[in-house]
Order: sequence, then structure tokens, then C-alpha cells
Amino acid sequence: MIQIFHFVRAEHILTRLNIRFTKIGLFVGGVILSHLTFANNISLSTQRIYVDQKHSSTNFDIKNRDSTAQKCDLGITYFEFDENGIMSAYSGVSPPDNAAENVVRFSPKHFVIKPNAKQTVRFRLRRKSDTPVVEHRSYVTLQCKSTQASEKISVNGELASIPLRSQLQQNIPLIVRPRKLDATLKFSDVTLVDNKLSFVLSREGTKSVYGKVTVVNKSNGHILNESANFAIYHETKQKYLQMAVQEKISLDGIVLKFNESEREGDLSAVWSNNIVSL
Repeated sequence: MIQIFHFVRAEHILTRLNIRFTKIGLFVGGVILSHLTFANNISLSTQRIYVDQKHSSTNFDIKNRDSTAQKCDLGITYFEFDENGIMSAYSGVSPPDNAAENVVRFSPKHFVIKPNAKQTVRFRLRRKSDTPVVEHRSYVTLQCKSTQASEKISVNGELASIPLRSQLQQNIPLIVRPRKLDATLKFSDVTLVDNKLSFVLSREGTKSVYGKVTVVNKSNGHILNESANFAIYHETKQKYLQMAVQEKISLDGIVLKFNESEREGDLSAVWSNNIVSL
């Protein structure tokens, strides 16, 4: 029997058998780590977990699409942003004052998901009279690995043992607003050069904003491009964005729109012909 100890060799053999692998880059502690994992074996119901007074509880679903059971653990970590939206590892020693786990509970935190099954994690707001009027944010760390140490496959008539214990980690923003918070947005510095639309989206206020930026043809309403899951966190004053525009069009023929995620609010901003509406 062939025993394969090295991931490079395992990847080479499985590539010959048309079993697809992917490299997952992880930003942990300021270092990019690379792990070998089966492609798309874990899927998530959302990229951002959100709780507020109106939505005091929410479900977060984790789907195991792999043929082996996955052992998963949930934890908490932190990242920070500068005023231009650049993300970095958290530099503090103790948790930040606005850590989300101060105002929210969630469970379960440790579980095994059977093949082609899902696990629901419930997040609940902790109602406390002395909660500061700020946005609370942490990152839920999800770590999953196969409960099966290896899988045996046939290669040229011989059995090969393929290691399956590589670990996937994802960091999901957890946003909690126990009190009413507000923000305003404004487009500026809009330019169109070589079919590339560049602009700055500036934010003021006490909450982060999360939603969709859309580029629209003013004459016919056709969507030229859009960027979903766009976020500006409360530390960030402005964010630069560049979007491709495939149609041949002038800047005067473009409308820029931002619409906040319905769950989080109804904030919007519009830019057209150098006139901004909020």
C-alpha cells in the first residue's frame, strides 16, 4: 500500500484523478497562512452576522458539503481598521471595549456536522441597561476539519492514503447595535478613465455601513456594474473604490448609488452629474 505523507504529493495524485483542491489564504495575527483543503466543503449562510434591538436574535447556518463529517469550533478574534479602511491584526492586549461578545451570546460553539448536513448557530442580544451607545464588533472564527484522518483511494491499482486533516478557518464579522446609531454617506472624487470608474465613499456617524454600490446607465437604467457586501467600518472615514465599466459611456451618463442592507437600515447615497443626494 502506498502511504502519502506530503500534501504536495497528495495534491498531485488527486489532480490526476480530477479531484479538485483549492488553496485558502488566511490572515491571522498579521501573517498570511495557506492551508490545503477540499474545495467548497463548507458554506455559510451569511458573510456578516448582524444583531440589533429590532433583530435581537439571528441564525447562522454552516453547511457541510463534504463526504466526511466535519468537527467545527467557534471562537472570537479581533481586527482593526485605519481611517482609510486598511485592515490589520488587532494590536491590543485585552479585548477592545466594544467587543461584540460583551452584548451577545451564541451557541453551540463546538459541534460535528455530518456529511451534507448543516448546523445552526443562534446569536442572541444581551439586553443590559448600562450598554454604551456604540457599535460592537468582533469576528467569529470558524475552524473546521475532517473527523476522518485519511481517505484511501486506488492509484494505478494500488491503495493510496490521502490525509484529510487540513484545517479551514474563516473569520466572519459580528456586528451588534444594542442602541440606535446613525451614519451619512457621500460620493466624491468620481472619475472615469479607460472604462475604470474611480470614486471615494465617505462616511460620518456612529455606525458602520454595509450594502451594495451600483453603477447605472442614466439613459436606460441598465446596471453597468455592482459591488455587493461593501462595508465601511466605524473607524474608517472614507474608502476608495474602483469598478470596471464595460459599456462605452461618459461620466455624465452614469449614476452611482449606495443602498444599505435592508436588515441594517435604509441609508442611501446617489451621485450624478456632480450633484450628490443623500
